[in-house]
Amino acid sequence: MSRIQTLLSRVLLVPVFIFVSVLIHEYGHVLAVKCIPQVDVQAFIWPGIELYPKPGQIHLPWSSDGLGYMRYIQNESAFKQQDYAFNLMQDWQGLAIWNPRIMQEPLSQAQHGWVMFCGSAANLLIATICLLVLCLFKPHRVVRKLSILGAMLAYDMLLYSLLPLLGLRHLVFWGGYTAEPVQGLILLGVPEQIASLSLIGLPIIMLTALLPIARRASRYP
Repeated sequence: MSRIQTLLSRVLLVPVFIFVSVLIHEYGHVLAVKCIPQVDVQAFIWPGIELYPKPGQIHLPWSSDGLGYMRYIQNESAFKQQDYAFNLMQDWQGLAIWNPRIMQEPLSQAQHGWVMFCGSAANLLIATICLLVLCLFKPHRVVRKLSILGAMLAYDMLLYSLLPLLGLRHLVFWGGYTAEPVQGLILLGVPEQIASLSLIGLPIIMLTALLPIARRASRYP
């Protein structure tokens, strides 16, 4: 019975782990957008739950083929300033009502690349920290298990970079077809081959280094 319970707990852990990684990924995009002046974002996760700026609100039906999506809007200060300005213009000239919340100008190439890259980069950053904790401090029990799970978040960068280049979705059967982090680095000016090799090779190295640590942890709980 204990073996069955252990197996079931591990099976249930997989969707929870993927869900958490998707949350981190989407909030990585949000944090990247917050670095750009005058621009804000609305972020959503399947099946239509708003993550930011009003977490928990439901938006149905789901209109994306990915696990999450965003739309850019102008930030609150820009909204207030432009709304006031256009209200004045409407009073003076009888202009039609215009909603300044909707972005009229696209992001620059570098800004768009930064936002694309930071989704998977958020998971990779946490994975790097957790792997360093495992290697340098050799924690025990709960901290070790959590650190192993955290280090496994490197899978996000690997799958998002590699599978779309093979014509597959981010999670094989689910998600988009864009190699998001690779395209992000390319838009930031990194040559395509360097971007592809580095973002595929680094998580492979990290996950390979994690493997013996995870094996030892399974033998000595």
